Amino acid sequence: MWPLAKLLRDDCDCAPLALDKDWNWDLRGTEDEICYSDGEFTGLVVGLLQMTMKSQLLALAIALCAGMAPPATAANPDHVKQLLTENSCEGCDLSGADLSGLIFIQTNLRNANLQGANLDNSYILLSDLREANLQDANLSAAYLYGSNLRQANLSNVNLLLGTLRRASLRGANLSNANLAGVDLRKANLRGAQLDNTNLEQANLKGAKFSRSQLSRANIEGIYDPKDRGGY
Repeated sequence: MWPLAKLLRDDCDCAPLALDKDWNWDLRGTEDEICYSDGEFTGLVVGLLQMTMKSQLLALAIALCAGMAPPATAANPDHVKQLLTENSCEGCDLSGADLSGLIFIQTNLRNANLQGANLDNSYILLSDLREANLQDANLSAAYLYGSNLRQANLSNVNLLLGTLRRASLRGANLSNANLAGVDLRKANLRGAQLDNTNLEQANLKGAKFSRSQLSRANIEGIYDPKDRGGY
């Protein structure tokens, strides 16, 4: 089995993620949490693992064996190495790190500092980013399916055409963020700050917004549940 991880809030009544020997994902849980059964997601992850992860880890192994450090950034290089080798870097300083195009599954980044990091076209699936600082980060076209970003700071982030489907963003700060064209289907945004946020053409079908703040947010062209011809 793939190593199990429970990356939800402490009181989450939800089974962890498992991958059996036949590459079948088991995602069981309640509708309010971020554990789900989704055939589309299953195919995506299996494909990513088969096509990308081996080459990603091979490149890292070659670099480490050659004594090469991760790309020069403002981040702590030891923390970057820890993230890439251990898939866990809680509370780490990854500010300004170039993590574009990489794949992270069930990664522990709780309370990590990712301010100004480049996560363009990255895959951060079912990961723990609670209370993480992603201010000014580049997350354009990033895929954060089912990740937990509760109380995270995403102010001024660029998430253009990204995916936050079924992600938990409860109490997160998304002020001044660019969420144009973002897939927020069934995302949990209860109590989130969305002041001056660009939500143009975002898909909000099934998203939860109770107690969220949307002052001066751009909601032009968003999914309208009353529009039968919508998404």
